[in-house]
Amino acid sequence: MRPTTILAPSLLLAALPACGPAVVGGSFEIFTPGSKVFEEREPNDSSAGPDYLTTLYAGDSIEVVGHIDDGCCDPFDGFAIDAGEPLELEFELRAHDGWSDLDFCVYDPAADVFLACFESPGDVEYGSVAIGLPAELHLVVRSWSGSTNYSLYVDAYALSGGYLAATAPADPTGDWAAYRAQEEAPFELRVERLPARAKGAPQVERIRLIPKD
Repeated sequence: MRPTTILAPSLLLAALPACGPAVVGGSFEIFTPGSKVFEEREPNDSSAGPDYLTTLYAGDSIEVVGHIDDGCCDPFDGFAIDAGEPLELEFELRAHDGWSDLDFCVYDPAADVFLACFESPGDVEYGSVAIGLPAELHLVVRSWSGSTNYSLYVDAYALSGGYLAATAPADPTGDWAAYRAQEEAPFELRVERLPARAKGAPQVERIRLIPKD
């Protein structure tokens, strides 16, 4: 049985995978009816600019294919979805290299809170959430260790109330707060002007990503 974390704000009732693609525009259409595969587009490192994917209804399935690094330059991959109705959403995050340790959280931009985080060791994460109202959510991927391509699978099911119970969410262990738009980015861009290599040659500008103090 997949691990489940159960939460209960008014939006989140409970914090609880597709075939070869054919290209359609900027995304992929999968052969299974109702399923789509999307490719990650950078930049998508904060809640101010996630990749918007689609609106999900019961019976929909999507796969997101992306790349994440455990270094300075790609701290998060954020993907926005709309839940078009009350739903149970089931997730599977799988590192393509078979060893990188990836984690993910579900973020509510309206309430500015992380609703659930899934941070078990290993190259695969499972999790699910139950959404009590139509709403926008961000699915946020980060690397605990390793740089790799990955697939994030999302299946949507009709919400089945009754059995759901409320518990307090655990605090995420990673530096997830930096994803939030109001948090300062951990790095800043600086432009350095290097001296010309020869008389009369133009100056060279180099852009560097510098950790903030």
